[in-house]
Amino acid sequence: MTARAELRRQAIAAFGYNASATDEVLAYCDSPFDIGRVSGVTFPLADEPHVADWRNYRTDAGADVFSLLQERLPQLAIPIADGMSTSPAYAAVVRRGRPFFADDFGGRLTLDAPAELSLEIHEHPTGALPVLVAATRHDFERLYRALAHRNEPIAVNPSVNAQMIAGIVNWDRVNRYRQSWADRNGADLAGPAWSMEMSRVASASPELFYDRLILTTRAPYGGCTAEGLGLDLTASEWQRTSAALRVEHEFAHYATKRLYGAMRLNLLDELIADAMGMTHALGEFDAGWFLGALGLAGWPALPATARVHTYRSGLSDEGLRLACEVAAHAAEAVEALTTTRDVAAERGRYLLTLTALTLDVLASSEAADAFDDAWELAATVVGDRTL
Repeated sequence: MTARAELRRQAIAAFGYNASATDEVLAYCDSPFDIGRVSGVTFPLADEPHVADWRNYRTDAGADVFSLLQERLPQLAIPIADGMSTSPAYAAVVRRGRPFFADDFGGRLTLDAPAELSLEIHEHPTGALPVLVAATRHDFERLYRALAHRNEPIAVNPSVNAQMIAGIVNWDRVNRYRQSWADRNGADLAGPAWSMEMSRVASASPELFYDRLILTTRAPYGGCTAEGLGLDLTASEWQRTSAALRVEHEFAHYATKRLYGAMRLNLLDELIADAMGMTHALGEFDAGWFLGALGLAGWPALPATARVHTYRSGLSDEGLRLACEVAAHAAEAVEALTTTRDVAAERGRYLLTLTALTLDVLASSEAADAFDDAWELAATVVGDRTL
């Protein structure tokens, strides 16, 4: 066993849980982030191909974002209903790209405040993304179900107010590609040759047909009040701060996806994302805020409705409780270590440093030394570039 592996096991065992829970959480704390993969990467990263279309959508939409998007993405015109994803009408429109007709669905998707749906293109060193901001919670849930859950009325955790959604088939772009392909090859737009070409592109270059975006809404971050977190902010100030924090949080997840090919429902990923979001929007990271946003403001109480359950990844009840113990101690270490670095000036280095560590190491007595080593390693990767 290597020294790092022994440190990790000892850090988790120190909490005094049974062997089974210790083994569970040790595996849970494994990380796919390999900082060596980032060496030689030039920032800013190029935008993914779909972003150019969304820049055009933003320009073309004017003040009516929802109407334009319903034209471009028929998923946003299909009503939410039980069994919708298995209906023939849904298959024709979403899977085969046929035109949407409201009569086939008994109507179309509506929003409470369609005129207030906004579309932004958020710039980031790891690539820009479209950000859809729903005006109401109800609208957020409808859009989430349409884009991420095939228009089925699934339950949405009340504490979830932002989501990165990928794999959205964009028939606007597919149809333009199909016409260009037919013009080049003189092929039948509806024939078997096109079916083969579409399958080839979807497998070899899915980014040409599928979109990724961030969907969010105007709500307090993590369902927390400013007062509850000890922040001296008015309700409107906290809402604006929450919006900035939430978007930066989601872009931290996007950064690990683009840099490492991994974006997980894991407490390490949440710690990294909250550290980036809070230092951006609030100027500092606070372990108490992190726990509050996870629904653990009264820790060690672990409410059944807490957002932290989203990140349990198959852990047993005992394993989840131990993982929360580890995460709470790791957050305290990050809070202390953040104050010793100029995070505002070196945000890229800070992000890479956190990805070079594991949750259990951050919760150990060696956290400060491990952070120092990772900080120096991150400097060699970033060099004089700005991430």
